[in-house]
Order: sequence, then C-alpha cells, then structure tokens
Amino acid sequence: ARELYGMELKDGGQDFRLEFANSTIVADLVVRGQVDACICLPDASASYLQTGDLKPLYDGRSAADIYSTEVAEVASALPLDEVFVVDRNWFEENPRSVDFLLSLWEEALKEWKLHKARIVANYPTLFSIEGDEQIAWMIDYVDENDWIVPSIYVSKEDEATNSDIFSRMQAAGIAAPDAVKPEFDLSFASEIAALESILKPDSSGSDTGGDLGRLSDRMSTPGQGTDGQSTDE
Repeated sequence: ARELYGMELKDGGQDFRLEFANSTIVADLVVRGQVDACICLPDASASYLQTGDLKPLYDGRSAADIYSTEVAEVASALPLDEVFVVDRNWFEENPRSVDFLLSLWEEALKEWKLHKARIVANYPTLFSIEGDEQIAWMIDYVDENDWIVPSIYVSKEDEATNSDIFSRMQAAGIAAPDAVKPEFDLSFASEIAALESILKPDSSGSDTGGDLGRLSDRMSTPGQGTDGQSTDE
C-alpha cells in the first residue's frame, strides 16, 4: 500500500479503518455490508465468488503476485506462506526427521498436482464449498489459480525473494532492526540442479528423464539406497 499508493494499511492509520476477524468469515462481512473490502482466502470465500456476490479486485490476482511483480520485481518466486520453521540446533541434530517430514509433504504435493479435481470433489469441506456447482467452480479455479507451491523444497529464487522481504519488513518497522535473518536450507535444491545438469537428454534419445525422477524420489526418501535396502549414507 505504501509503495504503490503512498498509503498506510495498518491498525490505527489514517487511510483505512481496519477490522480484524477470523479468515473464514471476512468475506461474510463484505457481503453483509459491514466492511467495504477484505483480504481473504479463495477457499474461504468460494461460495460468494461463485455467485458473484463477492467481486475480486486486481483481476483476481493474489496479494503475493502483486507484491512480487510490482513491488519486489521478482516474478520468478512468490513470498512463502505457511512454512516449516525450526531451531537451527534441532535441524542439525535431526536430519532424518527433517528428510522424512519434507519427503512426506512432497508426496502430498505430487498427489495434488495429479488429482486436483478428485481431491476437491472428495473433500469439499476443506475448501469451504458444498454442492455440485461450487465444486465445479473450485475445480476450474484451482486449474487457473493454483496457490499451492510446486515443491516443498526452498529454491535459490525463494531464498532471494524472502530475504528481500525480510529486509523490507525491517525497513517498514514490522521486524525489529536487530532481528536475526532467517536461514534457508538449499541442499535439496542444489542437488536437484546438479542432477539436472548431469542427466540432460542427449542426442542419442536415451530416457534420462526417468532416471532423474527415480534419483529425485530416492533423494527425498530417507535411508533408501539404489537397491531399496536401508543405508546410513
């Protein structure tokens, strides 16, 4: 708000009167006329978006997209939300637990990519929708505006984007000037980049893509060797 419009979006500011409420009901406040606009989650306001009672601003673009392209000017990566954060000492002392949790989450992301429509249809309550019309609307929405990250692992672009965001938070007074800058684990991203470089398809037409997929799966599964036997490597 400050960088694009010279306005303050803050509690007690002069430009807006903010109302704070649970994210699941802010769309209801708009529809009932209690507030003029909301910052809301698509799956918490799908019923109103589907009927047209709630009209999206900025052509439906997300706050993260607007921030990345018009403020930070790094469209290659979006601000991370709902991330796993742990103490560094615990992280270094429990590598197998970290690997297991991330590989499990990565498997869930793969299932989402392959079966979005089925997941939406089977679990409509998770998207705050009901009935065939709302289910169909949400299926179309996630095809066009999928807000789920492509991978659970942090890339170098993610690190650059979110390090920039942290600096901006300090400049805006949201984070303390002496706050410790978060560290990002890029080990998986580096290993995948190296594998992609080694296993690029050659002119002979050999299928190295399958090899890359198998190696990627093995890397994200703790304690598995190439023969499927347990290993400490």
